[in-house]
Amino acid sequence: MDIGGEEELDVTVLPHNDVDVTERDRLLLTKQILLSLALLASSAMIGYACYPDNSALVQIFELVKIGLFPLVTLVISFYFTSGTKK
Repeated sequence: MDIGGEEELDVTVLPHNDVDVTERDRLLLTKQILLSLALLASSAMIGYACYPDNSALVQIFELVKIGLFPLVTLVISFYFTSGTKK
C-alpha cells in the first residue's frame, strides 16, 4: 500500500526462541553494572568531598548512600544465585 508517496515497509516477524544466558554472559553483565555503579558512587563521593556545602551534591550523596548500595546487593545476589537450571 502506498500512502502519500511513502514506501511500504517489509516487516518480518521472527519465531520466538528461548534465549540462553550463559554464566559468562551473566558475569559480564554483572561486571558492567557494578563498574557503572562504582563510578557513579565514586563521582558522588568525590563531588561531596570537594563541595560539601552544595545542596545538590548532598542530596546525590544521600541517594547513593541509601539507594545505590542496596542495588549493588541485588546485582550481586542475581549473579550468585543458587537456583536450579532449567
